[in-house]
Amino acid sequence: MSTCRPRRLVATAIIASATMLANCGPPLVTPPPFAEDTPRLMLFLVIDQFSQEYLVRMRQVLSGGFGYLLDNGVVFTNAHQNHANTVTGAGHATLATGSYPRRSGIIGNGWYDRETGEEIYSVEDEQHHRSPSNLLVTTIGDWLKDMDPHSKIFAASGKDRSAILTGGHQADGAFWDSDGNWETSSYYSEPDWLDVFNDRKWLDQFFGKLWEPLPVEDDVLKELSIVTLDEGIYQRSFPYAFGSKSLLPNSDFYDALKSSPFSDMYLAELAKTIIVEEELGTDEHPDFLGLAFSAVDSVGHDFGPHSREVLDTILRLDQTLADLLKFVDQLIGLDNVVISLSSDHGVVPIPAYRESVGNWGEQADMDDIACFQTAGRVLNERYGDTDWLKVGRYLNDEMIEAAGIGRSKIEGEIAALLATCDSVEHVWTRGELLATEPTSAAEQPAEGEAYFRQLFFNSYHSERSPDFSLQYAPYYLDSMGRGSSHGTPYKYDTWVPFIVIAPGFGSQQISDRVHTADMAPTLASIMGIETPTNLDGVDLSASPGTMRSSRERNP
Repeated sequence: MSTCRPRRLVATAIIASATMLANCGPPLVTPPPFAEDTPRLMLFLVIDQFSQEYLVRMRQVLSGGFGYLLDNGVVFTNAHQNHANTVTGAGHATLATGSYPRRSGIIGNGWYDRETGEEIYSVEDEQHHRSPSNLLVTTIGDWLKDMDPHSKIFAASGKDRSAILTGGHQADGAFWDSDGNWETSSYYSEPDWLDVFNDRKWLDQFFGKLWEPLPVEDDVLKELSIVTLDEGIYQRSFPYAFGSKSLLPNSDFYDALKSSPFSDMYLAELAKTIIVEEELGTDEHPDFLGLAFSAVDSVGHDFGPHSREVLDTILRLDQTLADLLKFVDQLIGLDNVVISLSSDHGVVPIPAYRESVGNWGEQADMDDIACFQTAGRVLNERYGDTDWLKVGRYLNDEMIEAAGIGRSKIEGEIAALLATCDSVEHVWTRGELLATEPTSAAEQPAEGEAYFRQLFFNSYHSERSPDFSLQYAPYYLDSMGRGSSHGTPYKYDTWVPFIVIAPGFGSQQISDRVHTADMAPTLASIMGIETPTNLDGVDLSASPGTMRSSRERNP
């Protein structure tokens, strides 16, 4: 167990830096500011690239952890990420902070720095290599730590950004998978038990083993819309080996395991160790454990949402969650735990699958590339052959000013040129989004151009976002690979699970439209944690024994 943990204090509303304070002395005798019946642990579960559609389509085969959550929790069946850029960094930050990307600053997994001209990774840090320094708001873990410094905050994931953005600024520890070992950064104190855990080489048990799918009857596979798409002579199928022809586990082996359900099992093993070694949930100071499972995302990118591979990954995660919940119940008691489940984003069906069932779908091709390049060429023909863009879709303001051309004119020209590409539904410019007024959730349009404008506005940060945000056509896959992806404002990418299990609330199904930004304030309310006043999300809890949306929304 760690005997000395750094404490981080937030100096301003916008987090610019973190000051580490040693806390090695005897514990204070001040009683915790929580009611005696406050749950002792928050188990904050996030599954990467996990659409609510999975729970609906696969419900009949989910009898483990997912089944427990669905049967015993408050299930919001119409929950959405309420921002346009549905990617890992933005999704995890929104869930943990209750703030949209326009306020959290985590507009994506990375962005371009207009001042330095450098590409910025969402959790990079010059001093510590990795930290939450780019996160401009606080998380539910930070709120808990502010109320009770003796509460412990831990987060872990296969991805560094998922762990760090879930844990927040004042986390006692954040861990992510790096070449088969769990890694952290100097921003956190490294616990003594981490090396011991890594020395177990838990993943090596799969060296020389094949990934075979769990048995599922053919008629059930058909009911679950599981298909094998024709990939020609490069057809892939079970069983799968991990890595290359090596006599010892190497980087290829560990990288391959990340695209398998066994990486989620590895995370669950780490979670058990954190609970035991850090004694989570064992005293009157409530603790937080955030776990972001990444395997479904990796497998989904490789094979698509209707593949046998994704189904097997979800079935095994169902078992992994059941085992983890049993472990927590034995050590702490589930009646002393608040559990939440959600996702950072969904996934677009592979166009070939859409076409196989008679629906439209299209994938990026050479014509798309040529259209974008033509737009750039035409721009230069009209205004002169120069660097009108610094990088990507960020305008070169210095060049535009020197040429004496109005910025809005260049914006309009580029937007019009890009809009001629068949894959582009709409181009949202910096000028349009800066002129957009915030809309409350109750007033937000349910569909149409105004609805999408609001989602792109919620994703837009004036200093970090590009000058042009592209809204591609529905069911267009902006990838030329064989798998799938995400990142759009459409339902298949925004519709995610939202489940809460808390003492006294029972099981319910609620069809009101809610947003993932509501998760953190709702959990905070259940736990009795004070929240910032300027959150985008709202508390969905009502009185003990019930839970409902606290605002009117279109279902």
